[in-house]
Amino acid sequence: MNRKKTFFSTRYRGFLSPPLSPATWLPNALNNGSFEQARISVLFCRQQTLAQRLPNRWEPCNLTRTMGARTPLSDKLITIRELAEMAGTTYATVSRALSGKPGVSKRFRQEIVQLAKKHHYVPNQSARTLQKGGSPFLGFLAADLTNFTYISIFRQIEALCRERGFALLIADSEQRPELEREHVEYFLRMNVRGAFVFPVSDWRSNVSNKHFDTLLSNRIPIVAMGHISQPGISTVVSEEKLNARKLIEELHALGHKRFLIVVQEAPGNVPATIRLKSMTEAISALDGGHLTEVIRTGTSLDWKGAVVRAIQKGNERPTAIVTINENAALALYQPLAVAGIRIPEDVSLATCGSSNWIEEVAFPLTSAHINIESVATAAQSLLFEKMNDLNAPDKHLTIAQSILLKESVAKVSG
Repeated sequence: MNRKKTFFSTRYRGFLSPPLSPATWLPNALNNGSFEQARISVLFCRQQTLAQRLPNRWEPCNLTRTMGARTPLSDKLITIRELAEMAGTTYATVSRALSGKPGVSKRFRQEIVQLAKKHHYVPNQSARTLQKGGSPFLGFLAADLTNFTYISIFRQIEALCRERGFALLIADSEQRPELEREHVEYFLRMNVRGAFVFPVSDWRSNVSNKHFDTLLSNRIPIVAMGHISQPGISTVVSEEKLNARKLIEELHALGHKRFLIVVQEAPGNVPATIRLKSMTEAISALDGGHLTEVIRTGTSLDWKGAVVRAIQKGNERPTAIVTINENAALALYQPLAVAGIRIPEDVSLATCGSSNWIEEVAFPLTSAHINIESVATAAQSLLFEKMNDLNAPDKHLTIAQSILLKESVAKVSG
């Protein structure tokens, strides 16, 4: 697939709404064995489904055009000047009426408000921001937009920033440090007021983050949702170590003693490394705990077959599979079913993650659940704090997770 560097503006909620519900595309992907297609659809669904979802109503945002209100049923831009012409009054009068300022009678104000509703007028928050002397844009830079958790956090942050009158420019680094550097330069050219970052260094720990200094030196604050230790950058991370251990302990409380762990083959992936280390230590500390095998998804094209064979070993087989991330768990549903291995009767399945799809599968997944809303709220609060006071001290927040026990796990006896 020819993947182009793509940027999105979230100014128009109707166009750049979140990806289709996993309930729409996930069952078909699983039935057809097309897991990779499902993953790719997360990244490109905004473009792929535009014509189907909103035919003849919307078009992609052009960042060079004037942003204004758009009626939901046509392509016509309704401006405040056009409202003034319809009302037979001046621009200033309509502006005062809609903003609640004095100088307009109560009756006339109500008439203008009703006229605005009739024509689906929406105030141009970006223009207001520009009038106050600042850019209406914030950057959202993700290391890999096929990561379900990143998209879930993006949705929350976008909604919070939209309420404050800001649009997000979203960019995908595709786990490539050179592309991340290009995106940083682009954000600088677009004069973003601040940036949210999921750094590539969380996936590849040997990557330098010095290019973020380009933004910092231009007084553009950064909040990283990742493990960065760099002056000027505040961070928000989830508690990985504690909750990975708790997930193992919850399974042990259900009688599980033999575990198989599936981990992404990426030695430099910081969260995966933390989770794997915590899980192996927790299993070693259990009474009778035994780690039967660690299978890495990148070491073989048939890693899913290796999982199936491990479950078919007989009495020494693991009773619980724990995946380091939700993508690996999703990929296992079909091969286990084809092999006649039932979840949770034959093997329990648990993961680390918070994507919506884990509630949509036949047996909703038990997970070490990332608190998406808390991460997003903390990140936007830190960024706006820095935007209001560039001298504010850096803050480093750790957000607690929770263990959600679902139908994908069962008690074992003996």
